[in-house]
Amino acid sequence: MTIDGRSLLAVAAALSLVFGLIVLALERRLRQPIPGLRMWAVANFLLAVAATSHALQDIAPLWLPAVIGNSLILVGRACTVAALTQFDRRRVPARGLAALCAIFVAGTALTLFVWPSFPARSLVMVAGMATFAGWCAVRLSAGETPSISRTVTITGFVGITLANLSRLWGHARQL
Repeated sequence: MTIDGRSLLAVAAALSLVFGLIVLALERRLRQPIPGLRMWAVANFLLAVAATSHALQDIAPLWLPAVIGNSLILVGRACTVAALTQFDRRRVPARGLAALCAIFVAGTALTLFVWPSFPARSLVMVAGMATFAGWCAVRLSAGETPSISRTVTITGFVGITLANLSRLWGHARQL
């Protein structure tokens, strides 16, 4: 039995949507709100729309998954950084997040319209993913006193960052 990519993207979109709805429902049930939950839900909704746009590859024009889908992934990851920052009751670096999103989105558009290159577009996306995952790890490590769950989460984000950095090396060699 094989599962095609479009089916996997549909499942990813559905899971992201459901997870966002669960987070919003949880927030409504809490007596005291937990900072960052709404932003976490927004990140999941953006990832659901991104997965849906990627599922339309070969059906819709190339710019839809390549620029819109990838941009939504990057903005969703920036929302994850914002959610973790809010969770620690710290000020969200909105300008920095917006500037990074703009740089990576511009890079994605440039590698589609000006300098069409899939490896270059992948390089931009992987660099963006590594940047935001690394930022999450740094944000969490600079927060409250370490706990087991915080340490495991930091380790996960460091692992994601390292995995993306290793993918960067592979994509850079293809250029």
